[in-house]
Amino acid sequence: ASTSLQFSHAGGTKLIFSNSPNLYDQAAFKGNDETVTGTWTYTSTAIPIFDANPTITDDKHFATKKYVDDVAIAGAPDATLSVKGILEVGTQIEMASTTAIGGGDTTAPLALTTAFSTSTPDGTSQAGLFAVISKNNGKLHQLWLDLTEAFTWTGHHIFSSFFATNASTTNATTTNQHITGVTSTILKTDSSGRVLGATAGVDYVTQQYTFATTTNTSVAGDSTATSTFLGIPASTITASSSIEARIQATCTDGGTDGVCSFSVRDSAGTILSQCNLTSSASYNAVIIDFKIFSDNSDSSQIAICNGRGTTATAIALTAGENTSSFDMSNAFNLSVVVSVTQQASLTLSNYSIIVQP
Repeated sequence: ASTSLQFSHAGGTKLIFSNSPNLYDQAAFKGNDETVTGTWTYTSTAIPIFDANPTITDDKHFATKKYVDDVAIAGAPDATLSVKGILEVGTQIEMASTTAIGGGDTTAPLALTTAFSTSTPDGTSQAGLFAVISKNNGKLHQLWLDLTEAFTWTGHHIFSSFFATNASTTNATTTNQHITGVTSTILKTDSSGRVLGATAGVDYVTQQYTFATTTNTSVAGDSTATSTFLGIPASTITASSSIEARIQATCTDGGTDGVCSFSVRDSAGTILSQCNLTSSASYNAVIIDFKIFSDNSDSSQIAICNGRGTTATAIALTAGENTSSFDMSNAFNLSVVVSVTQQASLTLSNYSIIVQP
């Protein structure tokens, strides 16, 4: 201590030592109301605390942790499509039931979480009540589908490959099934089991239309006779079809060089092929063969006619070739027509017509 503060006093004198007034002006006492103008810094391990949870009423009050927790979401609106706000996590049952509002004590709409979604289900319990998520390639895992269930398809579907081990069809009279690229043809399978259109004449024998008779028909003296018509349905003839006809007859010229004529015609009289026998002789056996071929079209034909007749001393031949432009795409009728001129006479003993589509 400074010696300047020393003083003398008599024995038995009472001395009082006290703080200066300035000390009391600057000191903070825990029982007093104080206004602190400086900064007090507390260490992180010596945090000021209340002895009980206070009621925070003034903007200048210190907020406790409990108070912050209580007011963090208080007053926040429920989320909508246009307002950001509070959501509640939905349970799997609520997700599957399209429940809009949670079952707790909130009014918030429900939200999905990643805990109940996957892109790779295991096909058993994990897939139950899970949100479906696509894989990295944007496609769905096949185990999301129960492939043992029956599926009903109402639209047209194109499959790059198809293999059926067991199939059934209902309402077959009203349900159309299609194979792309195959129309109006018989079906076949190739070595890989694929269904393709079959080729007529290669994969199967096409249907023939045949008419034949042995009923005699006779004509004489400038007259004509027409056989029974053979009806051919529409769309039967193709660009590679053929028609064959054969006639067996006897022909007598009557001594006047009459002509025996043989032809294949339609019901309107259009001649597809014709052969004539002209001779001053009688032919006991006449055979006429007609071959009519589609000329790469169902409305253009090339026809060849060959005939031969035998007498007691010789065999006479007649031949002819002609073209026609008869439209065979529609239904039509065919017949054999025989005729004679002058005093000739002809007896048709039998004939046949074969149409090869």
